[in-house]
Amino acid sequence: MGVFKNEKHNRWVTVKILQVLFWNLQYRLCLQYESILFVMPVFYIGVFLTFYWFKLNFAQGELVLFMLLCSINISYL
Repeated sequence: MGVFKNEKHNRWVTVKILQVLFWNLQYRLCLQYESILFVMPVFYIGVFLTFYWFKLNFAQGELVLFMLLCSINISYL
């Protein structure tokens, strides 16, 4: 019982450690979402540039391509 004499202090330290772990997890999740938000426009610009450079027609298949890119990005989360 010598180590755990001050239970208020131990609870306070435990709560602080849990808070740090919680906010660390939240920060990492926000960084992951941010990185995906910055990468998605690059994918879309690449699709448009590909069709422009190779003079391809933009039809229904390209809309499916955009949906596929969205689903890949969302499943990455």
